[in-house]
Amino acid sequence: MTAPAAYARVASVLWRSTSTGPVVLAADWDTPRHLGGVLALVWEALDEPVPCAEVESDVAELVAAAEVPQVQDALDELVALGVVEELAP
Repeated sequence: MTAPAAYARVASVLWRSTSTGPVVLAADWDTPRHLGGVLALVWEALDEPVPCAEVESDVAELVAAAEVPQVQDALDELVALGVVEELAP
């Protein structure tokens, strides 16, 4: 059985944690972007490369909700933005 892919912040992305959520700046962007909601929670959970299931667990602890937000959708969006990368298993 193959291990699940892990996700990680792209090393070249500059970012800062703020009181309203992380602000990120990819190498090819002219202006930084504020991450809010689930994107912010997922970004904060990626302090080291982890599989989606672990990110879901971390986010569930943070939101204390009956239903965990769509973490995979957030990971896909962050990958599309170029600030997170999917690492091969």
